[in-house]
Amino acid sequence: MTAPAERAFNARVDAGLTRLLYDNFPHALITNVVISLLLVAGVWQAQPHATLLGWLACLWLVTHWVAGNCCVPTGAAPMMPGRKSGRGALPWARS
Repeated sequence: MTAPAERAFNARVDAGLTRLLYDNFPHALITNVVISLLLVAGVWQAQPHATLLGWLACLWLVTHWVAGNCCVPTGAAPMMPGRKSGRGALPWARS
């Protein structure tokens, strides 16, 4: 494969992988919420309730923040790492 063809192929692969990541991201967030509820229900009798509710609140706040800062609305093109701003830009890629 020639250098320009290889770069074009790599760019298509990167775009496909990024799209796949963002397509599956909402499922990961939902799973995070469901599993955290199951965990709290499982240890409810063994741990202080205030500690469990505090942990759950912190986890959900972080999940809400991640969803608001990293998710791309359906139909929108995802921001690629390295872009400086915009919905969907990865937090560590912002400058």
